[in-house]
Amino acid sequence: MIKRLSIAFMTLSLLLSCSSENSESSEEITFIVDEIISADLTRTKQNKEEGIFELKDTAHYDLKFCLKDPANGAAIIEQDFAVDFNGKTYNTKTDYKGCFNVLADLKIDMLQCERLFDKELKVTATGLYRGTQSINVRLNPASVSTKAFYDTRYNNVDIDGLSANECDGSKIVVNKYSISRQRKSDTGLNFNVQLYPSIELNSLDGQKNYI
Repeated sequence: MIKRLSIAFMTLSLLLSCSSENSESSEEITFIVDEIISADLTRTKQNKEEGIFELKDTAHYDLKFCLKDPANGAAIIEQDFAVDFNGKTYNTKTDYKGCFNVLADLKIDMLQCERLFDKELKVTATGLYRGTQSINVRLNPASVSTKAFYDTRYNNVDIDGLSANECDGSKIVVNKYSISRQRKSDTGLNFNVQLYPSIELNSLDGQKNYI
């Protein structure tokens, strides 16, 4: 009798455990995220150190999100959500059109070859709606060979023919300069030399671009 009770208890515990796991893995999501769009991209220098060439080190993405209710397809208006991206959480609220914008930053190195960054962002309902959606995105802060942003659920870029893995890095070059003669002085002739440096960026398509 005791043996039967023990087996029954173990079976019940196993069933409850499986039920709990299934409940966690199938969390109800009560909102839809339409295609995420990069409304704008700017690059700035955040590092305060001065140098001969002021290299941009941060890409600022203005990402636009629009959310709908799956029950009727209507825009989700004035509801609270949070977006997790690149180690930061952005708390926001939808507007009267069911949309909101997030200004997300990505550190970049302009002396590296043009490259694509694969990132995951999460949209979490923090108000009346429920659930978290994980979305894979692809970013190109240089945006020379490809678009600057891709929501991979809707569109992507074929990188099979791109030569990013063979890139040796970008470099600073001087493609233009000017020399002007100044007045003659007691020490001889004086010249003013002005250099115009640029970055020779090796792009994903194997081409060299100067920025």
